[in-house]
Amino acid sequence: RKHGHGIYAQNSSGDKKFILANIFLDPFSFNIHAYGSDAAYLNDFVIEDNISAKGSGDGGVLVGGGNDPNRLKMNRNINYQVGLQSGYAGGTGDDIEIRDNTCIQGEVSFGATFTNVVQSNNFSWMKGWAKPRLDGREVDAPAQPKVFIIPNKYDPRRANVAIFNFAHLHLSQVEIDFSSFLKPGEYFELRNPKDFYGPAIFSARYSGKPETLAVEDEFAVFVLLKRTSWLDEGDPSNMNPKFGMFKNVFDPRAEVLNIEFGLDEDAGVKLEVFSVKGELIKRLVNTTLPLGEHSAVWDGKNNSNDIVASGVYVLRMTAGARTATKRVVVLKK
Repeated sequence: RKHGHGIYAQNSSGDKKFILANIFLDPFSFNIHAYGSDAAYLNDFVIEDNISAKGSGDGGVLVGGGNDPNRLKMNRNINYQVGLQSGYAGGTGDDIEIRDNTCIQGEVSFGATFTNVVQSNNFSWMKGWAKPRLDGREVDAPAQPKVFIIPNKYDPRRANVAIFNFAHLHLSQVEIDFSSFLKPGEYFELRNPKDFYGPAIFSARYSGKPETLAVEDEFAVFVLLKRTSWLDEGDPSNMNPKFGMFKNVFDPRAEVLNIEFGLDEDAGVKLEVFSVKGELIKRLVNTTLPLGEHSAVWDGKNNSNDIVASGVYVLRMTAGARTATKRVVVLKK
């Protein structure tokens, strides 16, 4: 027998056993294996909001065997190339709730005889089926990708994201609506759960409109993190404001440069534009500001309100003894 399951569990205490909001990828064996025996029980499990994929292992989600489950809840789980099964080898159990699960190249199934079963909105599409099935009934194939955003119960800045970019759609990009988790103006990033501390896959400031993401495979999964500012790149556990300038965006309609900067403490701040020779061109900010993110606007003019010549200019931010600089290029029409 091979083991090495993502989670291997039993429960007979009468207290609920929760398995919530995990991401399981490329297991050696099962992603979740709650397996009973003559001396081990499978009572009162709550298995919800997990994302599972097969990889090189069995990958399945199974609650059953020996003593089959009682008072089981399996809801809102997302599976790719793996099934979700309650009960094993024809046993019996009682009080089972199976709702809102999705299995692509896998199936929601029962391996035992249960009394008091509630099941609804379980979507399965096995490889080789002409059509997917909803609670065992054939339905039409999806006309667009499915995107699931699962907020973290314990960390309000974090959510898991699963994307089914169905092969029959032949799409290389997917639009993602983040409005259930993000507010317009919030910074965010997507990270690879298998390389969580590596570079972000995608980062942006949420505009309130769907974001387009390249997704070439049929299945993709990410960790979605809210960030205090663009300066949080690097260690995703560090979500505190940092000092510096981090984004300059030219607004072509207003013909101004929007400058975004951050402070890690309350401070007196100067934000100024200099020529490359060190001459002061324009003072944009000269005040005390609180910790957090801020912005300023440069209209391309000097202190005399004249439009500056084309060339390279230096933005310099000063707070106490600390400075940060960025270069910008001005091109006149």
